[in-house]
Amino acid sequence: MSLPDKLAYEEEVLPGECIFFYGIKWLPGEYDVAVKIGSNTTEEIRYATHFTLSENSEKRLSLKK
Repeated sequence: MSLPDKLAYEEEVLPGECIFFYGIKWLPGEYDVAVKIGSNTTEEIRYATHFTLSENSEKRLSLKK
């Protein structure tokens, strides 16, 4: 898996919004994702998770934590 050529490192995300990386072809396997959140007025907070993508007989992916 590779990331898109252009990423918005300083993108503002409002509460309830999501970040999408279009152009990524997700494949079955294990993944680790980390996000750093902060602003000029707050300390940085880091979130991380580990998950597994599995593929069924219909080639659809399912998420397992």
